[in-house]
Amino acid sequence: SMFSPIQPRPAYSLFDAGGGYRLRLGDGHALTLGANVTNLANKKYWTYYQENYLQPGSPRTLSLNTRYDF
Repeated sequence: SMFSPIQPRPAYSLFDAGGGYRLRLGDGHALTLGANVTNLANKKYWTYYQENYLQPGSPRTLSLNTRYDF
């Protein structure tokens, strides 16, 4: 075969964190603010391994969100 044999990849762990805060508004409504961070340590890793194909994993990512309840 012209392809090299499959090579095992080392195991890895990823850490994510998130939190939110709910504000009660004077009119009985609520506003929730939140944030999430994925890959907190910005670990370099591979998410997909096929015969000759590796795909790098996502870097550290910050997501912000809001929610308004009425």
